[in-house]
Amino acid sequence: MMFALAAVAAVAVLLLPFLIRLGKGVMDVEEAVLPDDAQGIPGRTVEMVTLIPFDGIQAILEPEFVTAGEARVWMDPSEQVLGLSIGGERHAYPISMLSRHEIVNDFVGGTPVAVTW
Repeated sequence: MMFALAAVAAVAVLLLPFLIRLGKGVMDVEEAVLPDDAQGIPGRTVEMVTLIPFDGIQAILEPEFVTAGEARVWMDPSEQVLGLSIGGERHAYPISMLSRHEIVNDFVGGTPVAVTW
């Protein structure tokens, strides 16, 4: 696990100069003022860096579902899902899919829902 995290961090460090050169909303830097905290540590000004622009991760707006039998073909039996049941209707959202899209707008049991990760 540590190796995977180190590899991701290394890739991020290698890509950062490229992303900075791209500009045009790819990297946004703004200042934020942190207040004094409860332990008496004085506040300070920090830079907040955003690498993904607003709406840079597309939501799933019209999800398509398969039966459990069909899902067994492409999903690992131990793969985690976020499950939702409303009014007797049940939907399962694979965490692997939510990690790439983060938001699914859906209707479950006739109720509009936003599934977020």
